Formats: sequence, C-alpha cells, structure tokens
Amino acid sequence: IIGYLVSEGCFHHGSSYEITFTNKNPFILDEMKALMSEIFKIGYTPDISSYGIPSQRYISSGLFKWFMLNFPEIVRRSRERRAPAKILSATISCVRGFLRSAFLGDGSVETEAICYRTASRGLAEDYQDLLLRLGISSRIIRDKSGDAFKTYITGDSLLRFRDQIVDPNDRRIRVISAIVSRSR
Repeated sequence: IIGYLVSEGCFHHGSSYEITFTNKNPFILDEMKALMSEIFKIGYTPDISSYGIPSQRYISSGLFKWFMLNFPEIVRRSRERRAPAKILSATISCVRGFLRSAFLGDGSVETEAICYRTASRGLAEDYQDLLLRLGISSRIIRDKSGDAFKTYITGDSLLRFRDQIVDPNDRRIRVISAIVSRSR
C-alpha cells in the first residue's frame, strides 16, 4: 500500500479527508482495492481523474490522520515526497514489497533501460538507498524535459532487479526480460 501511495497516491483535506489512488492498469487498481479492503476494511468511491485516468477515492478522516501520523513522508505534494523512515529501516522483505509496488506505479521501462521516475529528488535518492540494501546499483539522472528525476538500474544489476523487484504479473515483464538478456 505504501509503495502504491508514494507513487500514485494523492492526499487531500478540506471539507473532507480523502486519499486518492490513480492508475490506468486494472491489475494494479484491483490489487490496491483488495489491499485497502483487507488491511483497513475500507471501500472506495470510483472516480476519473482530470486526465481521464481511473481513480479510487478513499474518504476517511481516520485513515488520512493515521497515514499522517505513521507515514508523514508520503502525505505531501509530489515534489516533497520521501520514502517513509519506517520503510528505510524495515526488513528486506518489506523493502522489496515497497520497491515492487512503487515500481508498478513510478517504474519506467525505456528502450534499453529501467528506472523509477519521480518529481521528488529526495524520493529518487531514497529509491537508490533502498535498492542498494538489496545489492542493486543505480544512478540518478535529472530529466529536465520532464522536470523529474530518474533512478536508473545499472546494467550489472538488471538481472537482480528483475528477479527481486519486478512483479511477475507486471505487463512489462517480457520487455524487462529482453533488456536483461541484452545487458548480459
């Protein structure tokens, strides 16, 4: 849930408190719905973002405040987001789960490269630190045209990244495997 929210979530409070999760991929939307239902026993209101992308709106002041208390690093604007301190000090299994869901949200598969793409320099650095805990090397590049930061997986770590991070149900798995094969 945290990986999905850090990459594709939006927190808003005003007359109501809501957490919005937006994604085009039906698999990811279904997984988020199941996780939120299982863990927090909460349903969502379906919506469409201003960009025409399906959204799940979770309206709950209690849940919003819980995230604010426990994971304040993600209850921020995109440019100010960070990986939560609790994730940075978590078990390898938790780190792997966080990176897996964050890659489903922020992950980018380019012609010959794989990266996390984010508006936050701090989050790009956090991705790099977390990847290093798994023995995966990366480098950060500033994408001036997209006003973003990309944490690229280095060639010698592509196999380890695919095997440890990429979800087997990720629709990009074949392209990722082809990139891994070419890098070897």
